[in-house]
Amino acid sequence: MNKQAMKKKILTGFAWEGITKILVQSVTWVTTIVVARILAPEDYGIVAISGIFIGLLAVITDMGFMSALVNKDEVTQEQQDSAFWLTLLLSLVLFALVYALAPMLASFYESDILVDIIRISAFILPLSSLKVIPITIALRAMNFKYRALTDMMGQFVTSVSSIIMAMNDFGVWTLIYSVLIGQAVIVAVYLPLMKKIPAFTIKIKEMKDIIVYGTHIMLSQMLEFFTMRADIFIIGLFLPEKQVGYYSMGYQLSTIPLDKIGALFNRVAFPSVSRIKEDLGATRGLFVNMHKYLLVIAFPVLIGLMVIADDLIILLLTEKWAPLVPIIQALCMLNLLRVSGMIMPYVMAGVGRSDYVLKYHVLSSVLLPVAFLVGVQFGLYGVLVSWFIAYPFLYFFILRLLANIIGLNLKLFLSSIVPTVTSTLLMFASVVLVKTYLLDDNHVFNLMVTIPLGMVSYVLAFYLLFKNEMVEIKSGIAELRR
Repeated sequence: MNKQAMKKKILTGFAWEGITKILVQSVTWVTTIVVARILAPEDYGIVAISGIFIGLLAVITDMGFMSALVNKDEVTQEQQDSAFWLTLLLSLVLFALVYALAPMLASFYESDILVDIIRISAFILPLSSLKVIPITIALRAMNFKYRALTDMMGQFVTSVSSIIMAMNDFGVWTLIYSVLIGQAVIVAVYLPLMKKIPAFTIKIKEMKDIIVYGTHIMLSQMLEFFTMRADIFIIGLFLPEKQVGYYSMGYQLSTIPLDKIGALFNRVAFPSVSRIKEDLGATRGLFVNMHKYLLVIAFPVLIGLMVIADDLIILLLTEKWAPLVPIIQALCMLNLLRVSGMIMPYVMAGVGRSDYVLKYHVLSSVLLPVAFLVGVQFGLYGVLVSWFIAYPFLYFFILRLLANIIGLNLKLFLSSIVPTVTSTLLMFASVVLVKTYLLDDNHVFNLMVTIPLGMVSYVLAFYLLFKNEMVEIKSGIAELRR
């Protein structure tokens, strides 16, 4: 694929991923608000605990084969068929295992309902395994449109299902059944990409390099999953379910920019870098541009959410969720660093250094849980402080690894940060000044003033101080529109 065709594929990916993410984000916000007003914080807490076990097994089910197959220059039909059956058989074994162990896991948290929740949630494992190869086919062809539209459809089905169930008194099961229904729809749409039923064959010899690369990725994903949920796991052991629910909801809302905006860049970055990994100059340029535009979008959203959280939470979720406000504000600040670092492992994996990705996640899996164990002794806010102490160390560690791999220097990296940081700080200052001296306790009026003010001040600061970058952004938007 020549450079022009590659550029077109990447822009097409951003266009489709971007527009579907905007639509999905809008629906997700509405759904979260509607369902959270009906369900109790304890419901979110118990589902968050069950998600630790099922989510980890879902990572194992993939075996890293999706990433390994996408990263390979050539893939044979036998390798593809072998990967399909290996993942499916493993998912069935893991389903049976978690079904049998559910009572023991539930007794650990002294919750009877957790048994059924874990068992029903485990159906996600065989469902997830069925889409591994179809997604691989789409990503190798860089068919971002198919993937974006399919995932959007699944999210819409999940959202509609959850609202209907919540309004019909399904209670905590709303959060389980709606996800299963949405995933079933996604699998049904993906499967036709395989065109035929895979031949039942498992060629271990031909899978050797795929297994090695995939093992690095699988272990990295397992460690990442464990690490990113270690806070919920540890809080669940030491604090009441209501506090787990508050933290879980706060984490979910504050992480939406990472899950939606950051994931958009990650989904394009890995397959794109995998296709150009031999050209480190092109890889370096792609990372710098992706990092720059990721921050341009995510930073003002995170800071904006932090500033308006007090009005937004009380207005939309009612007073019962008031303890969320300081949690969301703290996590939004932390996520400024996390959103910058989240694309880096995908670039390293794209250039074939899955071993470096594993090294980073090994360190994360040790440092963060230890920090959480210390922090939880001081309550929920102690966990938040532990994030701020431990994560910056991890961020600079992975930045150094990436810089060594692709030849990234400090000046080039800062060029992707300075315009956004400066403009975001000016936006923050203008909104805080207005809120402090001109606004009162009318939440609706406050939001009507602060949201437009934040948007205008950010764009104006960017335009006045960084005109060249603004011209590049306008040019990029024009290309995306085309």
